Amino acid sequence: MLDLDNPRIKDKQGLIWVRQARNLPQVKNNILPNSCNRPWYGMNLDKQGLVYICHCDGWLPYPVGHILDFDSIDEIYNSSIAKKIQQTIIDGTYEFCDTEHCPVVSNKEICVTDGSTYRIEVGIDESCNLSCPSCRKESIFHDVNETYHEMLLWVNRLKQWISKSPNKKFDIYIGGNGEPFASPIYLNLLYNEFEYNNISYYIRTNGNLAQRHISELQILPKLKRIEISIDAASKKIYEKVRKPGRWKNLQENVDYLIDMKKIYNFHMVGNFVIQKTNLNDILPFIDWCAERHIEPCFTVLENWASFDNFDQECVHRSTDPLFPDFIDIIKSQKFRSIKTDWLKNYVNFLK
Repeated sequence: MLDLDNPRIKDKQGLIWVRQARNLPQVKNNILPNSCNRPWYGMNLDKQGLVYICHCDGWLPYPVGHILDFDSIDEIYNSSIAKKIQQTIIDGTYEFCDTEHCPVVSNKEICVTDGSTYRIEVGIDESCNLSCPSCRKESIFHDVNETYHEMLLWVNRLKQWISKSPNKKFDIYIGGNGEPFASPIYLNLLYNEFEYNNISYYIRTNGNLAQRHISELQILPKLKRIEISIDAASKKIYEKVRKPGRWKNLQENVDYLIDMKKIYNFHMVGNFVIQKTNLNDILPFIDWCAERHIEPCFTVLENWASFDNFDQECVHRSTDPLFPDFIDIIKSQKFRSIKTDWLKNYVNFLK
């Protein structure tokens, strides 16, 4: 399935590791056929320039090729590997999907697009001004160098795909694995927007540099949503989980984004990754967001090999000593009152 002979795929051992570590492919028997249409409308572009036909390359960890292998959107979804993946969705086997992590079993709505808009996750650059323990062990930054120029070719190819598809609609998500306002390649993309009317933009940011850059962006009239990774509701906890961020600076930038929201009417979300360190900030974070008219969004910790003691940080596991406290929190009336997708389903599984 994986074309390891493709000269553009550099981390071949990494792809082999993914296949072996996840024990994929594996036929599933508990999913209805056609419960998900992401392999027809979803896409993720990763740090190697690989193309995955799902919003999340962790949920469908098989690339269909490299960005530079394709001249158009239609070529991607009609490629031989894409067709094999799509057929497993039609058959209901989901052979190539990691359904233990993908929510298609528990929350089918999250795996379905509107059937007319292509969602493209641009995750080609890991550069960031923070080195949060839940994400990475050390700082990662790609300056304007050979790597930058290579990634710029990928961005230009993406622009080519969109320019050839004037009748298609696109939602472009930028960030998630890196900081859009710290990455030279993302800033290049944001400052020089695609100039097509069939695009909406979504930005994931840690917020610390937003005030410095966002007012100059060309994409603002098309910006639909900003997600801010915060993971805390207090100075003490924030400066532990979002190193080397400063709580005061974060608050100032959030306030600035709130002012920009009044002009451009984009939606604001505060992201919170639940871990042992911030467990007691969960409910205060809901209040903090409510005061600012920000939607809170919670997820649990995932293993990105950044924690030496990952298992000890996972309070959502039943073996953890703090698991009863975690359950009390997410079963509380305050937590249940907010809009959060799969964590509510997690509570239902425990009934």
